[in-house]
Amino acid sequence: LVDGIMQSDMWHRVLQAEEKYFELPFSTLNEDEVISGTIDLIFKESDRWVIVDYKTDNIEANPKKKEAYEKQLNIYSQYWEKLTGGIVKEKKLYRVG
Repeated sequence: LVDGIMQSDMWHRVLQAEEKYFELPFSTLNEDEVISGTIDLIFKESDRWVIVDYKTDNIEANPKKKEAYEKQLNIYSQYWEKLTGGIVKEKKLYRVG
C-alpha cells in the first residue's frame, strides 16, 4: 500500500507542498454536537488546501458508501476552513490497495 501511495501523482504533489500534515486529529462543536475525526492528509498548494482521505475499499462499487465518505470530506473541509481561515480547493477520496 505504501509503495503505491509513494509512486502516485498525489504523493508527488505532497512532496512539492508548502505545508503538509498527516493523520491530523480534530474535534469541534457544531451546534449541540461534538464532531471528531482524523484528516488522513492535508497539504497546501498555491495558498489553497487539498484534503485527501485514503480508503482501502472499492468506493466506486458502493455509491452509498462513497456518498457517506464525501459527506465526511465536506465536514473536514468546513472544519479546516473555519479553523484556519484558508480555502480548501480540492477534496479527494484516494483508493489504496
